[in-house]
Amino acid sequence: MAREMRTVNKYLKRYAEKEISLLHSFPENIRFNHCIAIPACDEKPDFVLRLKDSALSKNTLLILVVNQSPNANNKMFNANQQLHVALSSASSFIWKNENLQLLKQQELHILLVDRYSPGKEIPEKEGVGRARKLACDLAATLFIKEALHSNWIYSTDADAHLPENYFSHSSENLAAQVFNFEHIGDTGPVLDATLQYEQAIKYYRKQLEVAGSPYAFYTLGSTLAVGIEAYCQVRGFPPRSGGEDFYLLNKLAKVGEIKYLERVCVSIEARLSERVPFGTGPAVASILENNKNGKPYCYYAPQVFVELQTLLQNLNAIWQRIDNNTSNNSHAPTLNNKIVSALTEIGIDNFVTHCKKQGYKQEAFAYQFKVWFDAFRTLKFIHHLQTHYYPATPLQ
Repeated sequence: MAREMRTVNKYLKRYAEKEISLLHSFPENIRFNHCIAIPACDEKPDFVLRLKDSALSKNTLLILVVNQSPNANNKMFNANQQLHVALSSASSFIWKNENLQLLKQQELHILLVDRYSPGKEIPEKEGVGRARKLACDLAATLFIKEALHSNWIYSTDADAHLPENYFSHSSENLAAQVFNFEHIGDTGPVLDATLQYEQAIKYYRKQLEVAGSPYAFYTLGSTLAVGIEAYCQVRGFPPRSGGEDFYLLNKLAKVGEIKYLERVCVSIEARLSERVPFGTGPAVASILENNKNGKPYCYYAPQVFVELQTLLQNLNAIWQRIDNNTSNNSHAPTLNNKIVSALTEIGIDNFVTHCKKQGYKQEAFAYQFKVWFDAFRTLKFIHHLQTHYYPATPLQ
């Protein structure tokens, strides 16, 4: 516990968002068992009503960061303002300090954060990543202040319907836990397209698992619970306008275990969204366009994962180059030219040179390779194979 506190305090002192200082006057007599962090942009208050009326609301704090960029349109600003007003008017007021206010609806407490008003907006390039980071930084601060009992932060989104067993996860010493998910909605083209994308995501994770990748987990910000110490150790969510969940989990996997909990299933509303440059919204829009034009939805061919499995099962081919202190570019026969080509593209030679300079033993090499060949380089490896050898194939 002492080490945990040191890690969290160090992060909060050096890297946390400035709003954490506003919690110095937070009511000392209020305690929470759990904390849910949600960034909200152009949302209606329905998700708060769902949470308020569920069994999850008891002794729970919802940290809600209502946000937008400085160049957002009037429609988005009006929606954010209406959400802010609706929550304030329907709640009991408890505390306020500048752009933070603590509200209560029945048993649910809401820490409402204004990052949409003029002068308080989040820069466009930092978007949802900065909003998630702010919410989690506030949660970590409340944990240090002993206002939050659990050392887990639950990250989700306004379109998520949380299951009754949402808080029933394991108490193991993990870096993060990733929940199962499904998309729900009215029958129609949007749901059909979203279910195709869901199938692709699940196919990708399963293929990584079969191949033996340590990065075989979903990277959806709405299906994540992160340990506070690990979160602080990797300096939190990266402030990005998209992909912040992918990059956070990529960092967390290098400092601890990430566990997939299939029995905890989050239901996500199928809907169109243009708020982020990539991810579910743009992917669904692309699938809808393909469906409209009678084109199949194509995705990674199964062969790329066979090649990935071959690589991960034959890491001795790379270790041999290090152990023998060889300077040529040859690989052991177990790695074919396609794998060698992909590895070269993503910088394997620089990695080998680094390992030689450090004089790593084989056990240290295995760990360093896991860190180097992370989720991002795994994806680049797969992209190279798709571009040069195995074109995308119809998902079905």
